[in-house]
Amino acid sequence: MSSRGRVAWTDPGLRRNSRCRIRATAPPRARLSEHAGLTTVSDPLPATSTPAAPAARSIGLPALLAIAAAVLFGDVLRLHGYTRHDLWLDEANSVAIARHAFSEIPALLARDSSPPIYYWLLHLWIQVMGESEAAVRLPSVILGAIVIAATAVLAHRLAGERAAVAAAWLIAVTPMAVQFSQQARMYMLLPLFAIVATERFLVYQRDGAIGALVAHALALVACFYTHNWGLLLFPGFVVAAALAPRARWRAWGVAAALALVSYVPWIPVLRQQIAGSSYRFIQVLGESRVYLLPLETLWLFASGVGNPGEKPGSLMPDFAGFLGAGIWVAVAATALVLRPVLKPAAFQVLAPALAPLCLAAAWQAIGSRPIYFLGRYEIMVLPLVIAVVVSGAVLLFPWRWATALMAAWAVVLAALSWNYTSAVRRTYPEPIMARTLAPVLRPGDRVVFTGLFRATTEYYLRRAAAPPYEGASFPPDVADHLGWHFDDLYDVADPVLAEAARRNCPTPGHRTWVVGSNDPTTFLLLRVLQTCSIMTKPFAAKGRPASSLFLAEPSGPS
Repeated sequence: MSSRGRVAWTDPGLRRNSRCRIRATAPPRARLSEHAGLTTVSDPLPATSTPAAPAARSIGLPALLAIAAAVLFGDVLRLHGYTRHDLWLDEANSVAIARHAFSEIPALLARDSSPPIYYWLLHLWIQVMGESEAAVRLPSVILGAIVIAATAVLAHRLAGERAAVAAAWLIAVTPMAVQFSQQARMYMLLPLFAIVATERFLVYQRDGAIGALVAHALALVACFYTHNWGLLLFPGFVVAAALAPRARWRAWGVAAALALVSYVPWIPVLRQQIAGSSYRFIQVLGESRVYLLPLETLWLFASGVGNPGEKPGSLMPDFAGFLGAGIWVAVAATALVLRPVLKPAAFQVLAPALAPLCLAAAWQAIGSRPIYFLGRYEIMVLPLVIAVVVSGAVLLFPWRWATALMAAWAVVLAALSWNYTSAVRRTYPEPIMARTLAPVLRPGDRVVFTGLFRATTEYYLRRAAAPPYEGASFPPDVADHLGWHFDDLYDVADPVLAEAARRNCPTPGHRTWVVGSNDPTTFLLLRVLQTCSIMTKPFAAKGRPASSLFLAEPSGPS
């Protein structure tokens, strides 16, 4: 074959879609050909090298404007109705932890399930902005907007600026991303760090930039200290590193080792968290069946919402949810087969994306402590999956077809998200009980919280300007793990538990209120209080949940 006027196309799809012309007199030098914004080198790589992430150009002004529009529209969706719900248990717990002194938060989290970064940020935030529902949720809205831009950067790294625009719009309107951006939790901070870790990893693997490696390692550490689930990303990056050129292995191994060493100070706290048995309440709230997890995860990615306080699932009818999930899988799989230029970097993104999902499912399957709640793992890696899917679509289809497909899907998702944020999807008894109780509390009253009610009820008692009261939990040790409670751990026939209940009997001049639940331990507490006080239900006429407030007053002189 003559060396003149010939180009060794590694991908026949590039020849079909490329508009670049090669003159017949051109020598076989490294010439650049553009495909959907992706810059590749037409000379074949040496046989001994491994393809790295494609070199991406800077994003042009039109694409930047389109991404900015996606960020703005995503902000509108996230701010729409973001205070329509009262805070629920986990959000109220976030505020209760963040309210403590900065230096006290790490030790306090030994009784929770997360590391401190998010709580430190929320602590600083509420010092300035206060503790209203709008104030404590606003950081997640802001982080959600940053995630949109970061997802665009990752997709640009994979397949150029057209993929960046498509990824920005899809993550902006995906219902689950909108949902978690309206929660006062760390579920937008965690995917942001995951995106940064992945994108910097690709840059390092492509050109060996030490600065990118340092940023990747720091982002990994941030993942570890944002949520314990961030640890599940690490095995994925080990796989991704194994797919990279050997010349990159040693430096990445050193950086990864340092990232793990930085987590060592937190290991004693992690061990205390793992040992906590109270978290078995997840079994009561409902967990996913392992064999359904792949399908349910695809539903959530394509058109669904997770379960932070509400029922997870697709916002579409079942058939449409299946279809949307199937399109995602088909596009990504076909592109990985037919577009070799996407393979190396895409597999390096999919490895950390799939690792947390597989490991969490395996952890549950072997019968360990149940930790899989639909949506809370998936949101960590949703942007990574979106970046791969849209990159596949951009490289697989002619641009006009790809644009039409993704624009239509974005419109559908935007409509679903708008509808989702327009309605109240959940209600909880704690805000009603707190607003009922606050006006009748007297200074010095004792309030005994049962079940999982303490964090949220105390938040709304503060919001309602309740007078100072003495707070307590029953069973008493529930207070030692921030109100988390699994009633099956207690034997109501245990005399020690009965004696603990008796310590809540009101003394002369004081009253005891019980925020009641339907747990057996609550019934034990009420039976004991009936033997040492006059028990009433002052709000029985109001119905539930106000009727679950009980008042115990002294029956006579001690």
